[in-house]
Amino acid sequence: MNEMMKKIIFYFIKKRIYNYYNYKVKNLFSLHKSNIVNDKNNELIHINKWKVFKKKINIKWYLLYSFISNYKDPNFIPEDIYYGDIERILNNSKFNFAYADKNNLDRIINNNMGAHISLRNIDGVFYDQNYNNLKVNDDNLFSLIGRSDRLIVKKSFDSAGGKFIELFYKNNKEFYKGNNIKLDMNFLNKEYGKNYLIQECVNQHDYYRKFNESSVNTVRVMTYRSVENEKIIILHSVLRFGAKNKIVDNQASGGFSCGINPAGILNNFYIDKEGNKYNINNILKNYNDEKYIYKYEDILVLAKSLAKLFPYHRLLGFDFCLDINGEVKLLEINNQSIEINFMQMSCGPLFREYTDEIINYCTINKRTFIINES
Repeated sequence: MNEMMKKIIFYFIKKRIYNYYNYKVKNLFSLHKSNIVNDKNNELIHINKWKVFKKKINIKWYLLYSFISNYKDPNFIPEDIYYGDIERILNNSKFNFAYADKNNLDRIINNNMGAHISLRNIDGVFYDQNYNNLKVNDDNLFSLIGRSDRLIVKKSFDSAGGKFIELFYKNNKEFYKGNNIKLDMNFLNKEYGKNYLIQECVNQHDYYRKFNESSVNTVRVMTYRSVENEKIIILHSVLRFGAKNKIVDNQASGGFSCGINPAGILNNFYIDKEGNKYNINNILKNYNDEKYIYKYEDILVLAKSLAKLFPYHRLLGFDFCLDINGEVKLLEINNQSIEINFMQMSCGPLFREYTDEIINYCTINKRTFIINES
């Protein structure tokens, strides 16, 4: 594809991104408009900082983020610029699917630090946890997956927002989900086709269970590999937990997030996807005793070590949980469309003091993109 064609295609991609996020912020802003106060000085600095990417900066992003987070800082990045420009420059889109594929993850990190995988389907071929080829049919399916009482079935990629994730419970020598749908080859072929996995459900640690019992609650850690010195930096972390009776913790599925400061202490508020704030005392009986995220330092050490294994991606979002024994488990690594709203609403400007170095880098380097034909 020649450069002119690439420019034309990306122009329309970027226009669609800008239109979508302008519509999104219009709706979000309207929910909080009556409580937002203008901040003319910082608004002007914010506009001048980000206009190198876009002529008309939508100031609603800054006003929304600063109001919800209580940070008055012009470094907040508008969501349309993040997705339209920054992420596509800092992360090489050509390698997104290969490095985010949950079925490929154990090959990259070379460590079984996630939940046990009973069965993998990779491009229509079945494998076990260790990538040994399997022949699978209804006669032997249960013998391959039956060692646990609960199983999660999910796509190996494109499961953002909790899509294509389903929970099944053992009943005698079969598995069913809530509406009595049986886990068998007919279900798998019809609903998932290929490129999925069946894994055992993590029994989470009591500290994390208190936030919501029905979902596996996770710590999302966002890392940045500096363009100046290649150092791995922890940008922000949030605790994500599901709504009552939901099996996933995603905000898109009704979940919540609570910011975590660098010392591993939870914010005194948590938010939903619309930025509505709730008192953390609704959940924690004794905030002063329970505000410290259990094994937070262990989680950060692991995030930094794993980020080094992704040379094509400077920005990564790691989802960790802790099992009943207090072992840190890696559930997912995000390298595209990494959610930033709950990060900035909960913790302040995404790139913190590294904002200017990122802007400088992104103004002189090209964006990457791929055309998904699936």
